[in-house]
Amino acid sequence: MFVNTRLGLFAQVDGLRVFGVAIPTVAGLRRALNSMGAQRGKRCVYWQNLREEPLIFINGHPFVVREADKPFSNLEYTGIDRSRVEGMEVRLKQDILTEVSKMPWSQSSA
Repeated sequence: MFVNTRLGLFAQVDGLRVFGVAIPTVAGLRRALNSMGAQRGKRCVYWQNLREEPLIFINGHPFVVREADKPFSNLEYTGIDRSRVEGMEVRLKQDILTEVSKMPWSQSSA
């Protein structure tokens, strides 16, 4: 069963309380949790992230790293562990903040 919650993809396994999503926005993630009855702690939901690539949210929207010549293909890190992905996410955030600080509109006029 597919549910239109503006998540891109939000699916439920027929007959089970097992769901899957692509990379939702923060608002879409909240709608997904609400549709499972998890709003305001009403139901406990166990969330398992199976991504093997760094992910960052900017203004509520998800972004992932891609190869320049393969913008629609996932990066492949078969067998990577959680701590390495989390480290890559920290580095991605640092890289983004460094690049933003170089933008003319982010410089304060002195």
